[in-house]
Amino acid sequence: LGLDACPCWVPCSAGCEEAGARDRLNLDASCPAAQNCVPGDGLCGQFCAGTVPGQACAAATQCIDANGHCDIPTEFVSIAPWAFDGVQSLTSVTIHVGIASMGPFAFRGTRLITLTLPDALAEIPEAAFQDVSTLTELTFGSGITAVGPDAFRGCWGVTSLDIPDSITELGIRAFYGMRGLTSLSIGTGIETIANECFRACGTTNGIASLTIPGTVSSILGYAFADLGNEATPTTLTIETGVGILDNGAFSASTVTDVYIPGSVTQIRYAAFALCPLITTVTIASGVQTIRDEAFKNTGLGTGKVVVLPETVTSCSATAFPSWVPVCGGASSLGLDACPSCAAFSTTFPTTPAGYSVEAVTATTVNGLGAVACASGYHGTAVVECLDDGGE
Repeated sequence: LGLDACPCWVPCSAGCEEAGARDRLNLDASCPAAQNCVPGDGLCGQFCAGTVPGQACAAATQCIDANGHCDIPTEFVSIAPWAFDGVQSLTSVTIHVGIASMGPFAFRGTRLITLTLPDALAEIPEAAFQDVSTLTELTFGSGITAVGPDAFRGCWGVTSLDIPDSITELGIRAFYGMRGLTSLSIGTGIETIANECFRACGTTNGIASLTIPGTVSSILGYAFADLGNEATPTTLTIETGVGILDNGAFSASTVTDVYIPGSVTQIRYAAFALCPLITTVTIASGVQTIRDEAFKNTGLGTGKVVVLPETVTSCSATAFPSWVPVCGGASSLGLDACPSCAAFSTTFPTTPAGYSVEAVTATTVNGLGAVACASGYHGTAVVECLDDGGE
Protein backbone atom coordinates (compact mmCIF):
# COMPACT_ATOMS: atom_id res chain seq x y z
CA LEU A 1 0.00 0.00 0.00
CA GLY A 2 2.97 2.32 0.44
CA LEU A 3 1.79 3.42 3.89
CA ASP A 4 4.00 4.14 6.88
CA ALA A 5 4.73 1.38 9.31
CA CYS A 6 3.06 2.10 12.66
CA PRO A 7 5.64 3.20 15.25
CA CYS A 8 5.19 2.56 18.96
CA TRP A 9 2.63 -0.11 18.32
CA VAL A 10 3.23 -1.21 21.91
CA PRO A 11 3.77 1.42 24.62
CA CYS A 12 7.43 2.42 24.61
CA SER A 13 7.28 5.11 27.27
CA ALA A 14 4.84 7.13 29.28
CA GLY A 15 4.51 9.49 26.31
CA CYS A 16 3.40 6.79 23.90
CA GLU A 17 0.10 5.74 25.40
CA GLU A 18 -2.01 6.78 22.43
CA ALA A 19 0.20 4.80 20.10
CA GLY A 20 -0.13 1.79 22.37
CA ALA A 21 -3.85 1.94 21.79
CA ARG A 22 -3.16 2.53 18.08
CA ASP A 23 -5.55 5.49 18.11
CA ARG A 24 -3.27 7.69 16.03
CA LEU A 25 0.24 7.96 14.56
CA ASN A 26 2.39 9.11 17.44
CA LEU A 27 5.15 11.55 16.49
CA ASP A 28 6.16 12.34 20.04
CA ALA A 29 9.96 12.69 20.06
CA SER A 30 10.03 10.76 23.34
CA CYS A 31 9.14 7.68 21.33
CA PRO A 32 12.37 6.54 19.56
CA ALA A 33 10.50 5.02 16.64
CA ALA A 34 8.88 8.37 15.91
CA GLN A 35 12.06 10.43 15.92
CA ASN A 36 12.78 12.17 12.62
CA CYS A 37 9.60 10.65 11.27
CA VAL A 38 7.81 12.34 8.41
CA PRO A 39 4.28 10.97 7.90
CA GLY A 40 4.10 9.31 4.51
CA ASP A 41 7.83 8.73 3.97
CA GLY A 42 7.49 5.01 4.66
CA LEU A 43 10.23 5.09 7.31
CA CYS A 44 8.21 5.66 10.47
CA GLY A 45 8.88 2.87 12.93
CA GLN A 46 12.08 1.75 11.18
CA PHE A 47 15.17 0.95 13.22
CA CYS A 48 18.16 2.90 11.83
CA ALA A 49 16.01 4.75 9.30
CA GLY A 50 18.01 6.70 6.76
CA THR A 51 21.20 4.61 7.00
CA VAL A 52 23.28 4.73 3.81
CA PRO A 53 26.05 2.36 2.63
CA GLY A 54 29.36 2.93 4.37
CA GLN A 55 27.83 5.05 7.12
CA ALA A 56 27.45 3.34 10.47
CA CYS A 57 24.09 3.58 12.19
CA ALA A 58 24.59 5.06 15.65
CA ALA A 59 21.49 3.36 17.03
CA ALA A 60 22.83 -0.01 15.89
CA THR A 61 26.24 0.35 17.49
CA GLN A 62 24.71 1.76 20.69
CA CYS A 63 22.37 -1.22 20.86
CA ILE A 64 25.22 -3.74 21.09
CA ASP A 65 26.18 -4.62 24.67
CA ALA A 66 29.52 -5.79 26.05
CA ASN A 67 28.71 -9.38 25.06
CA GLY A 68 28.05 -8.48 21.44
CA HIS A 69 24.28 -8.79 21.76
CA CYS A 70 21.54 -6.44 20.54
CA ASP A 71 17.86 -6.51 21.39
CA ILE A 72 16.04 -4.66 18.64
CA PRO A 73 13.74 -2.30 20.63
CA THR A 74 10.15 -3.48 20.60
CA GLU A 75 8.74 -0.15 19.41
CA PHE A 76 10.17 -0.71 15.94
CA VAL A 77 8.41 -2.72 13.26
CA SER A 78 11.15 -2.81 10.60
CA ILE A 79 14.94 -2.72 10.23
CA ALA A 80 16.52 -0.32 7.75
CA PRO A 81 18.81 -1.33 4.88
CA TRP A 82 22.49 -1.48 5.95
CA ALA A 83 21.50 -1.11 9.62
CA PHE A 84 24.28 -3.45 10.85
CA ASP A 85 26.20 -3.79 7.59
CA GLY A 86 29.77 -4.83 8.39
CA VAL A 87 29.33 -4.44 12.16
CA GLN A 88 31.54 -7.30 13.30
CA SER A 89 31.01 -6.59 16.98
CA LEU A 90 27.48 -8.00 16.61
CA THR A 91 27.52 -11.68 17.55
CA SER A 92 23.89 -12.22 18.56
CA VAL A 93 20.59 -10.43 18.03
CA THR A 94 17.02 -10.70 19.19
CA ILE A 95 14.62 -9.71 16.43
CA HIS A 96 11.34 -9.35 18.28
CA VAL A 97 8.05 -10.78 17.10
CA GLY A 98 6.77 -7.46 15.78
CA ILE A 99 9.46 -6.97 13.13
CA ALA A 100 7.61 -7.38 9.83
CA SER A 101 10.32 -6.30 7.38
CA MET A 102 14.00 -5.54 6.98
CA GLY A 103 16.04 -3.87 4.26
CA PRO A 104 18.74 -5.28 1.99
CA PHE A 105 22.22 -5.78 3.51
CA ALA A 106 20.76 -5.28 7.01
CA PHE A 107 23.14 -7.76 8.72
CA ARG A 108 25.72 -8.39 6.00
CA GLY A 109 29.18 -9.24 7.26
CA THR A 110 28.24 -9.39 10.95
CA ARG A 111 29.49 -12.15 13.27
CA LEU A 112 26.18 -13.73 14.25
CA ILE A 113 26.39 -17.32 15.44
CA THR A 114 22.73 -18.31 15.68
CA LEU A 115 19.71 -16.69 14.06
CA THR A 116 16.00 -17.07 14.72
CA LEU A 117 13.73 -15.08 12.42
CA PRO A 118 10.31 -13.96 13.71
CA ASP A 119 7.01 -15.23 12.37
CA ALA A 120 5.87 -11.72 11.36
CA LEU A 121 8.75 -11.37 8.89
CA ALA A 122 7.48 -12.12 5.38
CA GLU A 123 10.62 -11.74 3.27
CA ILE A 124 14.37 -11.96 3.72
CA PRO A 125 15.71 -9.31 1.33
CA GLU A 126 18.76 -9.22 -0.88
CA ALA A 127 22.06 -9.97 0.87
CA ALA A 128 20.47 -9.47 4.30
CA PHE A 129 22.84 -11.99 5.92
CA GLN A 130 25.46 -12.37 3.21
CA ASP A 131 28.97 -13.32 4.35
CA VAL A 132 27.98 -14.07 7.94
CA SER A 133 30.55 -16.84 7.91
CA THR A 134 30.24 -17.42 11.66
CA LEU A 135 26.57 -18.44 11.43
CA THR A 136 26.00 -22.06 12.47
CA GLU A 137 22.24 -22.28 13.11
CA LEU A 138 19.37 -20.79 11.14
CA THR A 139 15.66 -20.99 12.01
CA PHE A 140 13.01 -19.53 9.72
CA GLY A 141 9.82 -17.93 11.04
CA SER A 142 6.51 -19.43 9.95
CA GLY A 143 5.48 -16.33 7.98
CA ILE A 144 8.47 -16.16 5.66
CA THR A 145 7.50 -16.73 2.03
CA ALA A 146 10.50 -15.40 0.10
CA VAL A 147 14.30 -15.48 0.40
CA GLY A 148 15.99 -12.82 -1.72
CA PRO A 149 19.10 -12.93 -3.91
CA ASP A 150 22.37 -13.61 -2.03
CA ALA A 151 20.42 -13.56 1.26
CA PHE A 152 22.66 -16.18 2.94
CA ARG A 153 25.47 -16.36 0.42
CA GLY A 154 28.78 -17.20 2.02
CA CYS A 155 27.33 -18.44 5.33
CA TRP A 156 29.93 -21.17 5.52
CA GLY A 157 29.25 -22.42 9.02
CA VAL A 158 25.63 -23.57 8.64
CA THR A 159 25.54 -27.38 8.69
CA SER A 160 21.80 -28.05 8.40
CA LEU A 161 19.28 -26.18 6.27
CA ASP A 162 15.58 -26.95 6.45
CA ILE A 163 13.53 -24.78 4.10
CA PRO A 164 9.91 -24.84 5.34
CA ASP A 165 6.90 -25.38 3.09
CA SER A 166 5.80 -21.77 3.69
CA ILE A 167 8.67 -20.45 1.54
CA THR A 168 7.58 -20.21 -2.10
CA GLU A 169 10.35 -18.12 -3.65
CA LEU A 170 14.14 -18.42 -3.62
CA GLY A 171 16.31 -15.73 -5.19
CA ILE A 172 19.44 -16.29 -7.25
CA ARG A 173 22.44 -17.41 -5.19
CA ALA A 174 20.27 -17.32 -2.04
CA PHE A 175 22.37 -20.01 -0.31
CA TYR A 176 25.44 -19.99 -2.56
CA GLY A 177 28.59 -21.21 -0.87
CA MET A 178 27.08 -22.79 2.26
CA ARG A 179 30.00 -25.16 2.11
CA GLY A 180 29.51 -26.55 5.63
CA LEU A 181 26.11 -28.08 4.84
CA THR A 182 25.72 -31.78 5.52
CA SER A 183 21.91 -31.79 5.45
CA LEU A 184 19.58 -29.97 3.02
CA SER A 185 15.79 -30.25 2.98
CA ILE A 186 13.71 -28.35 0.42
CA GLY A 187 10.07 -27.64 1.26
CA THR A 188 7.11 -28.34 -0.97
CA GLY A 189 6.25 -24.66 -1.44
CA ILE A 190 9.07 -24.06 -3.92
CA GLU A 191 8.13 -24.10 -7.61
CA THR A 192 11.37 -22.76 -9.11
CA ILE A 193 14.90 -23.18 -7.79
CA ALA A 194 16.73 -20.09 -9.00
CA ASN A 195 20.09 -19.82 -10.74
CA GLU A 196 23.03 -20.88 -8.55
CA CYS A 197 20.72 -21.03 -5.54
CA PHE A 198 22.62 -23.87 -3.84
CA ARG A 199 25.84 -23.73 -5.82
CA ALA A 200 28.99 -24.86 -4.01
CA CYS A 201 27.06 -26.08 -0.96
CA GLY A 202 28.32 -28.97 1.15
CA THR A 203 31.82 -28.92 -0.28
CA THR A 204 33.52 -29.42 3.10
CA ASN A 205 32.03 -32.73 4.25
CA GLY A 206 29.44 -33.54 1.58
CA ILE A 207 25.67 -33.99 1.56
CA ALA A 208 24.65 -37.64 1.71
CA SER A 209 21.20 -37.29 0.18
CA LEU A 210 19.13 -34.70 -1.66
CA THR A 211 15.47 -34.87 -2.63
CA ILE A 212 13.92 -32.48 -5.14
CA PRO A 213 10.18 -32.46 -4.34
CA GLY A 214 7.73 -32.96 -7.15
CA THR A 215 6.28 -29.49 -6.56
CA VAL A 216 9.40 -27.99 -8.15
CA SER A 217 8.66 -27.33 -11.82
CA SER A 218 12.07 -25.97 -12.85
CA ILE A 219 15.65 -26.20 -11.60
CA LEU A 220 17.39 -23.25 -13.21
CA GLY A 221 20.97 -22.72 -14.34
CA TYR A 222 23.71 -24.17 -12.10
CA ALA A 223 21.32 -24.32 -9.13
CA PHE A 224 23.22 -27.26 -7.58
CA ALA A 225 26.51 -27.00 -9.48
CA ASP A 226 29.67 -27.87 -7.54
CA LEU A 227 27.56 -29.46 -4.79
CA GLY A 228 29.10 -31.84 -2.28
CA ASN A 229 32.35 -33.60 -1.61
CA GLU A 230 33.42 -36.83 -3.33
CA ALA A 231 34.18 -38.40 0.05
CA THR A 232 30.41 -38.39 0.68
CA PRO A 233 28.53 -39.25 -2.53
CA THR A 234 25.12 -37.60 -2.84
CA THR A 235 22.12 -39.83 -3.48
CA LEU A 236 19.82 -37.70 -5.64
CA THR A 237 16.06 -38.24 -5.78
CA ILE A 238 14.14 -36.23 -8.37
CA GLU A 239 10.47 -36.74 -7.66
CA THR A 240 7.83 -36.97 -10.37
CA GLY A 241 6.56 -33.49 -11.10
CA VAL A 242 9.88 -31.80 -11.78
CA GLY A 243 9.74 -30.49 -15.35
CA ILE A 244 12.97 -28.81 -16.51
CA LEU A 245 16.61 -29.37 -15.61
CA ASP A 246 18.28 -26.22 -16.87
CA ASN A 247 21.85 -25.57 -18.01
CA GLY A 248 24.43 -26.97 -15.60
CA ALA A 249 21.79 -27.71 -12.96
CA PHE A 250 23.88 -30.41 -11.22
CA SER A 251 27.18 -29.98 -13.08
CA ALA A 252 30.42 -30.84 -11.30
CA SER A 253 28.48 -32.16 -8.31
CA THR A 254 28.89 -35.43 -6.41
CA VAL A 255 25.48 -36.90 -7.25
CA THR A 256 25.56 -40.61 -8.00
CA ASP A 257 23.47 -42.78 -10.33
CA VAL A 258 20.59 -40.74 -11.70
CA TYR A 259 16.95 -41.58 -12.35
CA ILE A 260 15.15 -38.98 -14.48
CA PRO A 261 11.36 -39.23 -14.06
CA GLY A 262 9.03 -38.91 -17.03
CA SER A 263 7.75 -35.52 -15.84
CA VAL A 264 11.10 -34.01 -16.85
CA THR A 265 10.61 -32.83 -20.42
CA GLN A 266 14.00 -31.17 -20.95
CA ILE A 267 17.52 -32.00 -19.80
CA ARG A 268 19.43 -28.94 -20.92
CA TYR A 269 23.07 -28.10 -21.67
CA ALA A 270 25.58 -29.74 -19.30
CA ALA A 271 22.89 -30.47 -16.70
CA PHE A 272 24.97 -33.34 -15.25
CA ALA A 273 28.31 -32.70 -16.92
CA LEU A 274 31.51 -33.28 -14.96
CA CYS A 275 29.81 -35.52 -12.38
CA PRO A 276 32.38 -38.29 -11.90
CA LEU A 277 30.24 -40.43 -9.60
CA ILE A 278 27.43 -40.96 -12.10
CA THR A 279 27.89 -44.46 -13.50
CA THR A 280 24.29 -45.24 -14.45
CA VAL A 281 21.61 -43.04 -16.01
CA THR A 282 17.97 -44.17 -16.18
CA ILE A 283 15.63 -42.06 -18.29
CA ALA A 284 11.90 -42.67 -17.95
CA SER A 285 9.26 -42.37 -20.64
CA GLY A 286 8.14 -38.75 -20.93
CA VAL A 287 11.52 -37.09 -21.34
CA GLN A 288 11.59 -35.30 -24.71
CA THR A 289 14.83 -33.34 -25.12
CA ILE A 290 18.43 -34.03 -24.08
CA ARG A 291 20.77 -31.22 -25.07
CA ASP A 292 24.51 -30.78 -25.68
CA GLU A 293 26.89 -32.25 -23.12
CA ALA A 294 24.07 -33.08 -20.71
CA PHE A 295 26.08 -36.01 -19.30
CA LYS A 296 29.53 -35.12 -20.63
CA ASN A 297 32.53 -36.37 -18.64
CA THR A 298 30.47 -38.35 -16.16
CA GLY A 299 31.47 -41.72 -14.75
CA LEU A 300 29.54 -43.65 -17.41
CA GLY A 301 32.02 -46.32 -18.39
CA THR A 302 32.59 -48.75 -21.22
CA GLY A 303 30.21 -51.65 -21.24
CA LYS A 304 27.21 -49.48 -20.40
CA VAL A 305 24.36 -48.65 -22.75
CA VAL A 306 22.06 -45.66 -22.42
CA VAL A 307 18.47 -46.58 -23.20
CA LEU A 308 16.25 -43.75 -24.45
CA PRO A 309 12.46 -44.04 -24.24
CA GLU A 310 10.44 -43.45 -27.39
CA THR A 311 9.33 -40.04 -26.09
CA VAL A 312 12.83 -38.61 -26.67
CA THR A 313 12.57 -36.71 -29.95
CA SER A 314 15.74 -34.64 -29.65
CA CYS A 315 19.07 -35.89 -28.34
CA SER A 316 22.35 -34.13 -29.05
CA ALA A 317 25.21 -36.19 -30.40
CA THR A 318 27.33 -34.82 -27.54
CA ALA A 319 24.77 -35.49 -24.78
CA PHE A 320 26.64 -38.58 -23.54
CA PRO A 321 30.32 -39.57 -23.47
CA SER A 322 31.47 -40.69 -26.92
CA TRP A 323 32.34 -44.17 -25.70
CA VAL A 324 28.82 -44.91 -24.39
CA PRO A 325 26.37 -46.46 -26.89
CA VAL A 326 22.88 -44.94 -26.99
CA CYS A 327 19.85 -46.81 -28.30
CA GLY A 328 16.12 -46.24 -28.62
CA GLY A 329 14.32 -42.92 -28.66
CA ALA A 330 11.93 -41.77 -31.37
CA SER A 331 12.51 -43.28 -34.79
CA SER A 332 13.43 -39.83 -36.12
CA LEU A 333 16.66 -39.97 -34.09
CA GLY A 334 17.95 -42.79 -36.27
CA LEU A 335 19.45 -44.72 -33.34
CA ASP A 336 19.59 -48.49 -33.04
CA ALA A 337 16.53 -50.07 -31.54
CA CYS A 338 17.04 -51.36 -28.01
CA PRO A 339 16.58 -55.11 -27.64
CA SER A 340 13.65 -56.34 -25.61
CA CYS A 341 14.13 -58.82 -22.81
CA ALA A 342 11.16 -60.80 -24.08
CA ALA A 343 13.12 -61.69 -27.20
CA PHE A 344 15.76 -63.70 -25.38
CA SER A 345 15.92 -67.01 -23.57
CA THR A 346 17.70 -67.45 -20.27
CA THR A 347 20.47 -69.40 -22.01
CA PHE A 348 23.20 -67.44 -23.75
CA PRO A 349 24.05 -68.30 -27.31
CA THR A 350 27.69 -68.67 -28.22
CA THR A 351 29.73 -65.57 -27.46
CA PRO A 352 31.93 -64.54 -30.41
CA ALA A 353 35.63 -65.24 -29.97
CA GLY A 354 37.45 -62.44 -28.22
CA TYR A 355 34.35 -61.08 -26.49
CA SER A 356 32.88 -61.65 -23.07
CA VAL A 357 29.52 -60.87 -21.51
CA GLU A 358 29.27 -58.65 -18.44
CA ALA A 359 26.12 -58.32 -16.32
CA VAL A 360 25.44 -54.82 -15.03
CA THR A 361 22.73 -54.07 -12.47
CA ALA A 362 20.26 -51.44 -13.61
CA THR A 363 16.63 -50.45 -13.25
CA THR A 364 14.41 -51.85 -15.97
CA VAL A 365 13.35 -49.25 -18.53
CA ASN A 366 10.71 -50.09 -21.12
CA GLY A 367 11.12 -53.76 -20.30
CA LEU A 368 14.87 -53.67 -20.84
CA GLY A 369 17.29 -54.35 -18.03
CA ALA A 370 21.05 -53.97 -18.16
CA VAL A 371 22.83 -54.44 -21.48
CA ALA A 372 26.60 -54.73 -21.48
CA CYS A 373 29.43 -56.38 -23.32
CA ALA A 374 32.84 -55.95 -21.80
CA SER A 375 34.67 -55.78 -25.11
CA GLY A 376 32.20 -53.49 -26.83
CA TYR A 377 30.34 -56.10 -28.87
CA HIS A 378 26.68 -55.09 -28.96
CA GLY A 379 25.15 -57.72 -31.19
CA THR A 380 21.84 -59.02 -29.92
CA ALA A 381 23.36 -62.49 -29.53
CA VAL A 382 25.26 -61.44 -26.42
CA VAL A 383 22.72 -59.33 -24.59
CA GLU A 384 21.80 -60.25 -21.04
CA CYS A 385 18.58 -58.82 -19.59
CA LEU A 386 18.32 -58.55 -15.83
CA ASP A 387 15.19 -58.37 -13.74
CA ASP A 388 14.41 -55.44 -11.43
CA GLY A 389 16.33 -57.04 -8.61
CA GLY A 390 19.48 -57.31 -10.68
CA GLU A 391 19.67 -61.06 -10.28
